[in-house]
Amino acid sequence: MSSDSSFALYIHRERRLIDIVDNNWEQETLPQELIRHPTINENITLNEEFEELQRQQCKKEKAWNELALNSFN
Repeated sequence: MSSDSSFALYIHRERRLIDIVDNNWEQETLPQELIRHPTINENITLNEEFEELQRQQCKKEKAWNELALNSFN
């Protein structure tokens, strides 16, 4: 079993072992145009979210009923 000090040594070992990443590469950033993210619809109300959760729950309950697991005692 490794101790905490061994784990810390593994995490914080000498940096010279990683030659791929240099200081210039660390400072580079992507332009905002290249960062893709899904559009967020912020007009969703709490009521709509609740209704969606109810629909999902109903689907899950039907799946269990299809297996007839409620007949076991």
